[in-house]
Amino acid sequence: MEIKVNVNIELGDRTFNLFKELFNLAGKKEETPLGKAVSEPVSTPVEPIPEVKEVVEEKPVATPVPTAVPTAPVHTYTLQELGNAARPICDAGRGKEISALLQKQFGVKSLGELSPDRYGEFATAIRAMGANI
Repeated sequence: MEIKVNVNIELGDRTFNLFKELFNLAGKKEETPLGKAVSEPVSTPVEPIPEVKEVVEEKPVATPVPTAVPTAPVHTYTLQELGNAARPICDAGRGKEISALLQKQFGVKSLGELSPDRYGEFATAIRAMGANI
């Protein structure tokens, strides 16, 4: 379907500019009253702005050296527990072995003289002799 419209108007500046914009919107070239061709608006290509990435310097993080973690709770012995564990050995006639152990390895004459910080060491020694501790 085609529609033709004939318009007879005097081309003043306002009318001319109106038609000029109309034809520019339609993408067509038009003639100015002076005969020069007016072309479509030219768009100037714009160069893309390069992407700027922030440079972050990574510094190594000091990793703490793991320390030995006991896997089982440390048992602290009492003088009474040590005496009760050593009694069956003494009752079995091996009391002299207990006395020799205290004198040679621990430098004391009796269990009562043993320093509490060496109780665990003594418990290990009498365990080797068969004590149940």
